[in-house]
Amino acid sequence: MKNSFTATETSDRHIMSQRVLRVLRNQKMEYIIRHHYGMFDSKPREFDQIAIDLKISETYVRQLHEKSLRKLRFYVRSVPYIQEYF
Repeated sequence: MKNSFTATETSDRHIMSQRVLRVLRNQKMEYIIRHHYGMFDSKPREFDQIAIDLKISETYVRQLHEKSLRKLRFYVRSVPYIQEYF
């Protein structure tokens, strides 16, 4: 099934995802989310690969990932107009 979003909708979603990721306010957390879900180059990466890039343990990458998701869930739930994008 192909993506049925128009160019404007895709652009809006990209801008909104950028805004949401800024909520993390931590470069490592943002890096982990972007790379783990393929938001950087459309290639999802495993935690061990990300750990090598950041020169931290895989366990710490997992912890930061979980913390990032908690922050993002809280933000998306607390801002009503964002829910329509996700």
